[in-house]
Amino acid sequence: AAMLAGVEDCPQRVRGCVCVGYPLHPPSQPDKLRLAPLLEARRPVLVCQGERDVFGTRAEIETMDWPEHMSWQFLADGSHDLGPTGRSEATLKGNIDRAAKAVRAFMASQPLR
Repeated sequence: AAMLAGVEDCPQRVRGCVCVGYPLHPPSQPDKLRLAPLLEARRPVLVCQGERDVFGTRAEIETMDWPEHMSWQFLADGSHDLGPTGRSEATLKGNIDRAAKAVRAFMASQPLR
């Protein structure tokens, strides 16, 4: 989805891009960042990401500078599948619900082209 949003002839009907669990880097390889699809997007991008996703944690993401067209929704104690650890007060259902609400609000805020 992020790659489509970055092509020069991206269809006008594409109003934005939503990524759930973006693979910012391979697990345990934070030096191999996959930034181009996000940075080159020609449409607004929302990424719903678990706070402890092995493909990019909240702590890692918050240390980076992101362009204005990028926004992030972090999901409590979530891993790549958005599921929290067993000892967390967060739940998978709660994280999925929060992601769905964020996606709905994001898409509603995008103007028709």
